[in-house]
Amino acid sequence: MQLHIKIGNPANYTKAIRSLQWTNGIVESVTDEEILEAKAVVDAAGIGAEPASCATVAGLKKLIGSGTIKAKETVVGILTGNILKDPQIIVDYHITAKRPRSNPPVEIEATIGDVQNFFK
Repeated sequence: MQLHIKIGNPANYTKAIRSLQWTNGIVESVTDEEILEAKAVVDAAGIGAEPASCATVAGLKKLIGSGTIKAKETVVGILTGNILKDPQIIVDYHITAKRPRSNPPVEIEATIGDVQNFFK
C-alpha cells in the first residue's frame, strides 16, 4: 500500500513559494506510514479527510516533536479532499497490516442479539 504524493509540476508552485517566504514558513517531508497514522487520528476525531490531506497533520506532528513548533504557538492546518476520494487505502490500512491505530472489521451475525452482545 503506497500513497506517494508526488507533484512534479505543481500548478501553484510560485504561489506556494511566495507564501512560504511571506510567512517565514518551512516545508517538512513525511512518509506514507506517517500520513496513514495521522489519518487514523483524524478519522477517530470524526473528520473525513483523504489520505493526502492528512500529510498536514503528519507534518505538524513531526514539527511539534522536533520542537520547531512550540506548545504555545498557534498553527492552522488545512485538510482538503473528501474521505471518499481514496476509500481503498482506508480499507487496506485497517485490514492488511497490524498498525497502532488499525481498527479491523469484526464479522457477526445480522441479528439484534449478536449486535447487542458485541457491544457488551
